[in-house]
Amino acid sequence: MNIPQAKTDLVQQALPKPNAKTERQRDYCKKLCSVVARYLKDDELTGLVQALETFKGNVLAEHSQQS
Repeated sequence: MNIPQAKTDLVQQALPKPNAKTERQRDYCKKLCSVVARYLKDDELTGLVQALETFKGNVLAEHSQQS
């Protein structure tokens, strides 16, 4: 997906600037998911994807209500 630069700039401006602790937690979360996914069996990986998709839906729904 190719998103125009102007749109990505607007999104970045709308988001609050994360502090150093938040950035470390995000980096850790990405690395953690990568390590866990590497060792999962197919059915476990499917379960993880479903859980993350559900979590994503909940977070997005909650954040859209706050706007």
